[in-house]
Amino acid sequence: MNKLIFLLCAAASCLTAGSVPLISDTLQLSVGQYRYISFRVLQVQGTDTSISGTISVSPDTATVEYILLTSAGFNRWHAGGEADTLGFLEAASGPFEIGVPGFGDYILLVSNRGNYHPVEVAFSADLNFRGDGVQYDTLPTAFNLMLVILAAGVVVAAVLLAVGRFRK
Repeated sequence: MNKLIFLLCAAASCLTAGSVPLISDTLQLSVGQYRYISFRVLQVQGTDTSISGTISVSPDTATVEYILLTSAGFNRWHAGGEADTLGFLEAASGPFEIGVPGFGDYILLVSNRGNYHPVEVAFSADLNFRGDGVQYDTLPTAFNLMLVILAAGVVVAAVLLAVGRFRK
């Protein structure tokens, strides 16, 4: 029975999901114009990662494009080169979701290149991932371990010194 409870708790801890707010804003996009949102996915957030949220495009007959690139790819593309597209979504008003391949630095482009008139895009998006996304710093642990080893050395030295004095 105890093993079953332990296994259920372990499975539940693996299924935890985290979320980080990415943006909540209203963008004005002229014809052919884009805006970008840069963000970083930490290694502890790199499992089953996606961007999801809701958008409202005005006028309601228009759609906008969401293009996911790496930061390096965006810099190449912005300089006139080519870049690999990691995700693409053309969407009107409503919910959306774009998968993110893993940890790293990314750019999400919001583009109005498919419309013949300016649009206003109000959207909020979150970065979703499996796990709690807590990044642990190993430096305090290493420092505490060093202090414990140093204290143990001092205690051993004091004991050896005391034993040496009592033997004389």
